[in-house]
Formats: sequence, C-alpha cells, structure tokens
Amino acid sequence: YSGKKIIIIFDEFDRYIECSNKEAIYNKQTNYFKLINQFRHTHQEQPNIRFIYAGFVHLYNYANNWLVDSKVRDEGKNHWQGHVTPLQVNNLNRDNARKLISTLETSLALEFNNKEYIEHIINHTGNHPAFIQGFCKRLIENISGRINQNDRKIHWEDIENVLVHQKEDSNGNRTYFGEVEFTIKTNFQYTLEGKQYNKVADAIITIIILSEDEKNESLGISKDTVFDELNSFLDEYDVQLDRKEFDNAIRVLTLNFVLRKRGADLISLTYSFWRAFYKFSSEVSIGKNDADPEMYKFEQAAKQIKGWSNNLEK
Repeated sequence: YSGKKIIIIFDEFDRYIECSNKEAIYNKQTNYFKLINQFRHTHQEQPNIRFIYAGFVHLYNYANNWLVDSKVRDEGKNHWQGHVTPLQVNNLNRDNARKLISTLETSLALEFNNKEYIEHIINHTGNHPAFIQGFCKRLIENISGRINQNDRKIHWEDIENVLVHQKEDSNGNRTYFGEVEFTIKTNFQYTLEGKQYNKVADAIITIIILSEDEKNESLGISKDTVFDELNSFLDEYDVQLDRKEFDNAIRVLTLNFVLRKRGADLISLTYSFWRAFYKFSSEVSIGKNDADPEMYKFEQAAKQIKGWSNNLEK
C-alpha cells in the first residue's frame, strides 16, 4: 500500500469512548485511550494512512478537551490533540433541504399539489437531513396504496397525516414525531462529567418557548434571562441550578442543533420546528395526567438536579 492514500472510517465512535471509560472506571485506572494512541503512531509511521472518527457529544467533547469525565481524565494530556481536527457537521441550509425533499418529484415522479408544502415540511424537520428522510419515508408509506400512474400528487392531508401527534401508529411503529422524540431524547442521554442533562435541557427549552415572542424568535433571548427565569421556577421545588451546569446544558442543546448562539449572550431556537416538537413532547410525556405541561418539565428538571446531589453524597 506504499504511496496510496488509505482512509479508515469509524462510525458511532462515542461507543468506544463510553466503553473505554467504563473499563477504566471499573479497573480504577486513568483512561489512556490506547487505541487512539496506536492510531496516532500508525499515522506518524505511515502518513498515507488517515483516520476519520464519526460520533456525537462524547467524541466532540474529547476532541476539544471539554467536559471530560474527571474520574478517568489523564491530567495535563489530551490524547486527541495533534491527531484529530474537530469538524462539526451542520444541518442543511434551506435551499439544500428543499433539494432533498424535491427528490420525491425528481426521483419518484411524485408531485406536490402546492409547492408551499415543501416549506411546511422544512418547518417541521428543522433542516435536519435524517428528520427530512424520516418524514419523506413515512409520507411515501402513507400514500403508497393510493398512488398510481394517473395520480402522483401529494396533497395537504398527506402531509398532515405524517405530523400526527402520536408516538406510535396502529401497528406499533414509531410515527414521525415519535421517531424525532426517540432520537433527540437518546442524544440528550449523553453523560457529561458524570451527569445527564436531558431533563434540565427540556426545562431550558420550555423557558425559551414561554419567553420568546414567536413572531420575533429570531432575535434571541439573553442566557442570563433564561438562567434567572429557570431558577425562579425551580425555587418552587427548593432547588437551584448553578451556572456551570446551566452552561453544560446549553452546550448539549447547541450540539443537538436545538439552540443557536447569537452573539456573546443571546440564544434562540435553531428552527421553529422545535416549537412544534416540544409541544408534542409535552403531550406524550404527561399522557393522561392532569399536570400542567410546563410545570411538569420544571418538576422533572428539579428531580434531576437533586439526583446529582444525591449521587455526589454517595
């Protein structure tokens, strides 16, 4: 292979990081990431061999030396530095999102009854390629029994049928919103410095949705305002969120493309899609309970924060 460029790609690399950390914790050892160091050595000896690691929060944090679990940290050394260049894969811009959705017409010879339907799909998929593909897949499945050579049109009711506010369909399969909820909740489960921020993240989003003017949501809201508002609600449960944990939760939401930063202090929803998603999320989380949707989010966040303290005490 001398002289030829060889690229080795690893997907879902967060799993390696998690398993490697668990092994180090179990053995009460520092995690030296022997595999990464071996790959570094391989590249140094054979520069034509390169590695691409695809992952999510864990990989991004370790590559940037952020929020590394103190139980396994190799103090003073970042095993990734000089070996990897962190690249964040962003969502599609609106034009490319349109092109992806338009493949229903260009590749499958379907036809939107109104081109505005494409914009409606974008607003409910957040320019996220996986969500767009999931939406279109369900759309095709829903209309497959009707479509024929004489009728290739996609109607408004076809779009709305995909957006049904249920977690599962009559066959027990995840609906579009059910799949989105599963994906996002899974991403929020990532542990940073021994803590999960999923419930706190939900509460932060609730504050932003309650505080933002929907017509001017693109202007953003101050992080200080969100922080103060959240703690005023948490007062009801005799708990407070400190600033460091708040910033960690903001980072989780930013990496998930739920929030975007606007300048030094302002944040806003990345897409109006999140407003619809969190409305659905509140409905399915509470189910038939009589709890107020917003207060339920704050109650769950308070329980999570108290859980951190209990774990520290142990």
